[in-house]
Amino acid sequence: AAGDDAAALMPSPIARSLYCMELNHPLRRAVKAFIDYPPHKTENKYFDSVILVGILMSSGLLAYDSPDFGSNSPEKINMENIGLALNGLFILEMLSKVIALSFHVYWSSGWNKLDLLIVSTSVLDMGLTYGLQGQQINLSALKIFRMLRILRALRPLRIIARARGLKVLVSTLMSAAKPIANTVAIALSVFSIYGILGMQFLLGKLYSCSDPTIFRKDDCVGLDDSGADRLWTSYHVNFDNLYRAVVAMFILATQDDWESHMWAGIDSTSKLTGPIQNNNPGYAVLYLGAILLAGYLVINIFVGVFVDSYNMAAEKMNKETVGKAEPPAKMPDLDAEESTGVRGEISDVVSQSNFDLFIAFFIVSNVITMAFESFRQVPPLLPPGLSRVSPPPLLVWEGARVGRRGSSVVVVNSQEGERVTQSRACRSEAAREACAESNHCG
Repeated sequence: AAGDDAAALMPSPIARSLYCMELNHPLRRAVKAFIDYPPHKTENKYFDSVILVGILMSSGLLAYDSPDFGSNSPEKINMENIGLALNGLFILEMLSKVIALSFHVYWSSGWNKLDLLIVSTSVLDMGLTYGLQGQQINLSALKIFRMLRILRALRPLRIIARARGLKVLVSTLMSAAKPIANTVAIALSVFSIYGILGMQFLLGKLYSCSDPTIFRKDDCVGLDDSGADRLWTSYHVNFDNLYRAVVAMFILATQDDWESHMWAGIDSTSKLTGPIQNNNPGYAVLYLGAILLAGYLVINIFVGVFVDSYNMAAEKMNKETVGKAEPPAKMPDLDAEESTGVRGEISDVVSQSNFDLFIAFFIVSNVITMAFESFRQVPPLLPPGLSRVSPPPLLVWEGARVGRRGSSVVVVNSQEGERVTQSRACRSEAAREACAESNHCG
């Protein structure tokens, strides 16, 4: 009982920050107002935007760094100064969150733990770099701590904590680990069973001699015409054992060059002879079944697991989000006065499904018109009134113009991009010869 009374007298971790600042402490209230942490823990957009820009700048410095920059070069000096400023910004962010929330609440978030790790290593790196600079101290024993700056590469991951979509994806990957493991077990079982089926038909039958003139295994000895040893080798996607059969199922699931693998099985003969073209066409059913089973069914199971995990992660995050999203915008209803005028009549027309079909007709006509375009067609000679008209009149004009243009062809100059219309009529012998050589005369 005494222990319970003592525990009741102890302040909660949220009530006190750093074991000394209550909720109404002036410094804590000032920091809380600075970063704007209301009770529902929603960050200030401006403060969060500044931190996000700092993360992007820090990531850009890591990407911009190069071994060509000397230790005293202007680029290196500017990068170090910017890095110091960014580290100070991140330290300020961490301290602000710890003071405003208390360390207990701050430590309860995994993303804050990542921030603390990166900031701590940055502080340690700065201390070793600048604190001991110019002193006669052997830093060889401290090089192991300098390796901690590798953790700076994790700094871009902080963007995930501030981007809802990325956070949902990471949560999806983490929550999908166990279902994916179960799905992998199912996939291995299916691949093993179907692989055993493939072994019954193609075990040891996908071999051939390196010399294409040799058909039987017993004759695949000695040297070929080029002086190389004759080797009796198997096709790389085979069903010679269970391991190779499962690997073959994985390869067929990717559908990478599956036609060649199928033809290799169709051309198989026996364990002692090489392939014969189209020897067993029925084996195509075996390969097509493997593709349907592995490439569609099993792969879709994986996709379904990820989709289900993504939906659950998004739903969980939506429950944690305070407030409701704004409803989608819709066309406002017209009042009695507006509905009786011209605006009301136009609203009645555009709100009907027939109007949508009418617009869809012009869209389809436009697509068809663009589909009939060709680099060989004559530029349209439209009168001024039809230069900017809709597709249906253009179709009528184009159809009428096609019947009149039969005596001309278009030559496309690929170098200059110009179109030149040449007449079929060659009026002189020299013109006929030139025209005949260029295949422009009929």
